This record gives sequence, structure tokens and C-alpha cells, in this order.
Amino acid sequence: MIPSELARGGGNRRYDVIAMNEIELLPWLVRYRSELVTESGHVHLDLHEYAPSQRTGLMYRLVFKRWRDYLISFIGNGSFDTRSVVAEGIADLYRDLFAMARPAVIRNCPPYQDLPVRPTGDRIRLVHHGVASMSRGLDIVIEAMGLVDDRFTLDLMLVGPTRNVDQLKQVAKTLGDKVLFRDPVDVRLIPETINTYDAEVIFFPPVTENLRFVLPNKFFEAVQARLAVVAGDSIEMTRIMSQYENGVVANGWTARDLAAAISSLTIESVDAMKVGSDRAAHELSAEREKQKFLELVTH
Repeated sequence: MIPSELARGGGNRRYDVIAMNEIELLPWLVRYRSELVTESGHVHLDLHEYAPSQRTGLMYRLVFKRWRDYLISFIGNGSFDTRSVVAEGIADLYRDLFAMARPAVIRNCPPYQDLPVRPTGDRIRLVHHGVASMSRGLDIVIEAMGLVDDRFTLDLMLVGPTRNVDQLKQVAKTLGDKVLFRDPVDVRLIPETINTYDAEVIFFPPVTENLRFVLPNKFFEAVQARLAVVAGDSIEMTRIMSQYENGVVANGWTARDLAAAISSLTIESVDAMKVGSDRAAHELSAEREKQKFLELVTH
């Protein structure tokens, strides 16, 4: 909902920089840009993910799709001076869809944290933190834990509806202490909290374009935590892991594929991957991404 003053434009105020991150406001900005922005002003559109792939449910298709398609049609409008997204592949999708300048890539990295690289113990402790959702492959992750040996344990730190967490607990109930559920922590405390683990498991089957190019916050939080990463063959994560040698990639999207990737880990390989994350921590931090954003909107 747009406040009444803004609905009539910007009132008496004009801005040097406007940054937008909700497509619901795009028609408003296009209509009132001349009233909102100074003569040398700059309008930036932070698209984040690929909007045409963000809503796929039946209710959305029946009720909201035409409205959302209308909003999306404004993304390529010349009223926006620059645009940004969170991943290289998503930038390519927008460039091709609208035949426009390729958006800049500003990744969702947390602040740099000076955390230790902890040695791996006899048991390799895996962790996954995030939203409790079957659509994000968590049932497959739990199934994979039933296929690996007792060198491995998995802790899940999940947020979201209690019913979703309870459903996942039912999936894991036969695995005993091999899969445990831990209380989530404030997002600012995630790297420090998971620093005591050995590897983060991130396994998002590519059922949408956004999941095909997924580059989630948890990946960068795992880097700041100096963890190894066990991931599915997601294009963007694989690219970074290849650069820094901080993880292992499953060769498919089944529980058996993920179990094979987990089982390939050794104490020595996990220690080496943790060092890879340590090498990446400065580069993959909010401080670096913030500088890229400021340069984008001030030049």
C-alpha cells in the first residue's frame, strides 16, 4: 500500500538517489519519476531474484498472475538507471528477457567475521540452517543421512511454521541422534554459532529458475563460519566452490547422489575445504558487496 502523499508523487521532496526493491512500486515510480528525482538523480532497481519465477502456486496462477505480469513488464523501463540481482545467471535471464543492459550482481553476503578455522574431529558434523520447507530439498537431505555411515551427523536449525518442522521431524524420526533439530538463532549470530560444525549442506533441486541459479545467504554464512560446503550441482555455488576449493558437489539430485558426496568427505578434505572458505571470507563479505553497490549508484 502506498502512502497518500507518495500516491500523488513525492510531495515537495526530490531525491538524488532512489533505490527500489519491490516490483509493486514500479508503475508508481515510472509515472512520477520526474517529480521524485533531481535532474542529476539516480534510480536503482534491486531485483534480487528472477521475478517471473518467484510465484508458481495454483492460487497465484488463477488470481494474481496477470497483475504480476503487468508489474514485471515495467522492469525494462528506461526510468531505471541501474539494476541489480543476486547471481550471474539471473542477470543473464533479465538481460535476455528485456533486451536491456545486464543488471549488476550484488550478492547477499553477511559482514566479514574473524572466526577460527577449527580442526575436524573424528565425526564430521554437518549442519543446515534456514527455512523449513520440503520444496528446498530437506526431505532429500534427511533421506541421504540414512545412507551414510556413522562418521556423519546432521543438525538442522530451521525457521518457519511449526507444522513444517514437525513434518521434517517425522521424516527423521528413524535416524535417532544422526539427525537432530536445534533452535535457530538471530541471523547476525549464525556464522559464530555454526563455526563449531564442519560442513554446511545446501541441496536445492532446480525446480524453478531461481533455484537453478540459487546463491543463498546460507552459503555465504557458511563461508564466514569457515565451514566446508556440501552442495547440489547448483550453477552459481559450483562456480564459487570451484574457485575457492571450499566444498564438494553432488553429481545428481537424489538422496543417493547427496549421500555419495557426503561419504566422500574425509577429515583431511574437510580441513582443506575449511581453509578454502577462510581464503574466501574477505572477498565474499558485505563490505565488498556494499562497495560495489555504492559505486553502481553514484557513477
